[in-house]
Amino acid sequence: MKIFMIRHADALPLGEMDIVDDDLRPLSEEGREQARLLGEWMRDHGHHPRALVSSPYLRTKQTAEILLPILGLSADKMVISEEMAPAGKSRKLAKVVRGLDAQSVALIGHLPDVSMHMGWFTGTRKIQVRFAKAGIACVETSGELEKGCGELLWYIPPDVR
Repeated sequence: MKIFMIRHADALPLGEMDIVDDDLRPLSEEGREQARLLGEWMRDHGHHPRALVSSPYLRTKQTAEILLPILGLSADKMVISEEMAPAGKSRKLAKVVRGLDAQSVALIGHLPDVSMHMGWFTGTRKIQVRFAKAGIACVETSGELEKGCGELLWYIPPDVR
């Protein structure tokens, strides 16, 4: 299985447009463009997840919603999971992913959690990838989806694509 770890695209800061809840911050115009470019890069390079798992936070859901049509996925291929929200548990996230009928999944979340989940899948807490907004990494797993089952294949920040 291939797992694409994605940090949400750029969002409006707290206080702008009277937004006072972090989970209600929408993507900025720059963030919408970042998400679109990420989706096009994934499509053009043959990276086609068959399901997306998003944090329930608005900015992650909007990132996923932009990716869906670009990657040829219908809305029912997006799952909202608390395990992708800040402080989500990797073991429970693996259970969510196991429940999907997909050999390739994109997980869209937040810092530092996307890096911590990646560390769980690869079996090392020493991974310290500071995902840029709309950054993407690919972990390839073998066997049962559990702690240490995967290998980090690559990480690409948006300014390299």
